[in-house]
Amino acid sequence: MGVGSITFTPESKERTMDKAFNWVLSTINRQTVSVSRSYGSPPEQEATTEWRERQARFLLLWSFWDGTAYDNLEHWATYKNQHDLVSDLRLFRSHVKQLVDFWWYHVYSGELAEDGLVLPGGVPNAIPLASDTPAQLAKPIGQLWQWWGWVDGMRLLMLYQAITGNCTVEIVDDVTRQKVMSNILWPGYIPYMELNSSGDVIAYAKEYEVVEPLPEYRGYETYIFRRESDKDEFRTYKDGELFDYDGFGAIKANPYGFVPAVQYRFNNTGGPWGEPAMLGSQTVLDLMNNLYTVMYGKQKTLLEAPIGVSGSMAPGSIAAQIEADQAMRAGDDPVLMASEDPAYRVNTVARNTFPILQLSENARTINFEVDFEQVQTNIKDLNEAMREAYPEIRFWSEIRAGERVTKPGVESSMGDVTARHRTVSSSSDRQTKKLLQMGVAIGGMRYNDGSWQKFAEANNRTLTSAHEKFKPFDLDSYDAGKLNFQIMPRDLVQETDEDRLSKAERQQALGMPDPYVYKTAGIDESTMQEWIDKGWIPAFDDPVRQATGENVNAILGSIKQSTAVPAPEPIPTPPTTPPTTPAG
Repeated sequence: MGVGSITFTPESKERTMDKAFNWVLSTINRQTVSVSRSYGSPPEQEATTEWRERQARFLLLWSFWDGTAYDNLEHWATYKNQHDLVSDLRLFRSHVKQLVDFWWYHVYSGELAEDGLVLPGGVPNAIPLASDTPAQLAKPIGQLWQWWGWVDGMRLLMLYQAITGNCTVEIVDDVTRQKVMSNILWPGYIPYMELNSSGDVIAYAKEYEVVEPLPEYRGYETYIFRRESDKDEFRTYKDGELFDYDGFGAIKANPYGFVPAVQYRFNNTGGPWGEPAMLGSQTVLDLMNNLYTVMYGKQKTLLEAPIGVSGSMAPGSIAAQIEADQAMRAGDDPVLMASEDPAYRVNTVARNTFPILQLSENARTINFEVDFEQVQTNIKDLNEAMREAYPEIRFWSEIRAGERVTKPGVESSMGDVTARHRTVSSSSDRQTKKLLQMGVAIGGMRYNDGSWQKFAEANNRTLTSAHEKFKPFDLDSYDAGKLNFQIMPRDLVQETDEDRLSKAERQQALGMPDPYVYKTAGIDESTMQEWIDKGWIPAFDDPVRQATGENVNAILGSIKQSTAVPAPEPIPTPPTTPPTTPAG
């Protein structure tokens, strides 16, 4: 296919998350846009094309995670009014951050092998390909991981999924650099998404603002970039008009036969948009924070309430305190007024004085009682409801509280979490598999049609062994079955040596073959053969072994005595700021 079919995202259009949010905020009137708590049922999702409403909800969900929810009172005015929340609502609890961080760290956790299959020392792959994956296919997959920086990318897409419910990742056919790249898109950039019944992307559009410097430092140009993709062609726009950004045309034929993008959905409810990890909890969160805000406000009001004093006051006692406070409030304190910082003076006055009212002798005070215990009980009930609805929040704390932690024990007591983990992981793995298959097929096409070679020669470069890995493949490889592979499930809690030895002992007691028992205990075939060769154990088909009834009990016992039970895995410390990515 000729170079007229090239599709890639110019680097000038890369944007950071901060710029993305600033642009979205500038295009949304948060006081007039209605912010919903879900995307609705599948029919409602199909019928709703209000992109601005989705953008507003994405930002709302992100703010629950990064702790900025409710901060801008003006932007949140409509939302608070819709859901009958107090005007000075604050975010007090971090349930959403705990929930999102669980999925951020535990779906794709670890390193990725360069050859796609094996890491040194038997360390498991973060995306473990099945052991029967042909090395010929695993090598280009491993190369894509390297090109994409997928150790970070795979976690970023899980972060977007867990927070917003969605993440779109597109394949970037960067022929000029002789690479197949990926581009993880903030979901707020996607005004349109169409999926088929299998969840494959058959059409989508991305749109965002671009700020580019003008030649000779004459200022900056700001415009709206849009790109539409379907199975037939790719179209690029500038401020709503077709525009050729790269010299290959504003409309390019799609040479692949498929749309090179996948749509990850955290909770697939049947429509094109997924729901976030906190699905169904936003009402409880709002109620909890509403109660916290009200209780905090009442306590603050009580603490700041004036003290009423009646009767005669002796000089040097309360009268002196009143006089000193009045002088400080009036700005007559010479030490305080020496400060040049007005904010310091105001805060110092607030901290070091309290209002005192001088009452008549017959005056009486009226106290307004607040049942703080009942409020705290209500908050506790809501907190427990969140922890029960989302057991991921309490997963590691309950494991650390246990005296003995074993994989079977955890899966038995926290089966709801491990089941959810398998479901979310398998859903993400399915889309990741599609993405890798597309990347390998496109890379093979570019290698074999000479496009990579042509651009490499034009820039005095040569293709390397990294490019050679794609040679066996092309766009027909999928139909030919050459791209078939499986991503294996991962256990949330890893099996310990004690778990394996205990299982091996039970298998031995049942009379299972010794080689099978050794494998269960974590002893591989090469080690078993080494022991046989050195005479440490008889061969498995040795008649003397069978006659004497020798088995693996002694070996298992010696291994068990030398095996220390590891401590429970601690929760990783989350970073203080989320990762950023070019939105493309």
